[in-house]
Amino acid sequence: MSRVANTFSDPSTGESYPWPINHETEESFGQERSISTEANTANTGLVRLQGDRQPMQLRLSGKMLTRAQRDAFWHWFNLCETRTIYYSDVEGNTFEVQITAYNPVRVRAERNMRDLANAPTWIYTYTLAMDVLRVISGPLYSLVNP
Repeated sequence: MSRVANTFSDPSTGESYPWPINHETEESFGQERSISTEANTANTGLVRLQGDRQPMQLRLSGKMLTRAQRDAFWHWFNLCETRTIYYSDVEGNTFEVQITAYNPVRVRAERNMRDLANAPTWIYTYTLAMDVLRVISGPLYSLVNP
């Protein structure tokens, strides 16, 4: 079975970046809507008011074994200052996203054979948060776009 890489892509330039190592964990991923209750003027009970759905947010974390991957994530985070990008996951979903947080941490390692030139004795862990503006395609498309 071949490996499916998470991928960032820029729809305005066609640039894409398949991740060398995918994320390890993700936090819950769904949507919420706010419901409030208000008293009506006839004093006949409470009226339920439903708000819009809250934006979906992806929160991923994992490890990177090369400084090049750490730096590439900085590049994509910086692109999101001025535009949205696409993120495709291993399940086959493609999302239009804006990266809202990227927090890499350098962690000491005995020896990093994957990047001896740039990171001989460390690896990186990270957390990454992305606001999902829309689901473009994939298994979630029909579920979140009624």
